[in-house]
Amino acid sequence: MVGLLEKLYRKDLATPEACQEMIGHMKKCEDKTKLKRFLPEGIEVAHKTGSVSDVKTDAGILYLPSGPVAVCVLTAQNTDQSYKTDNAANVLIGKIGKEVHDYFASTKKQ
Repeated sequence: MVGLLEKLYRKDLATPEACQEMIGHMKKCEDKTKLKRFLPEGIEVAHKTGSVSDVKTDAGILYLPSGPVAVCVLTAQNTDQSYKTDNAANVLIGKIGKEVHDYFASTKKQ
């Protein structure tokens, strides 16, 4: 998934116009319960979330001041199968998003 996100960002997945359209669509994702959960205000994220029974997922591009970072978190066999905001897997995905942010926000763009 991260490889697909990288190709999408570089506009190598399809035509540049199609890639831009896909990224634009992903930036409109309104789910803030996973990767975006603990990110500072103003961090743009182009992502796609997923939830079904014991599986919760989020994959996307975090647009950090140091540069874009592709991230994918897939969980399965979650005991908490609820669809509530504070679902354990949602919180875990949010914590991972925050860790990725904190790590890459402290590095210089390469």
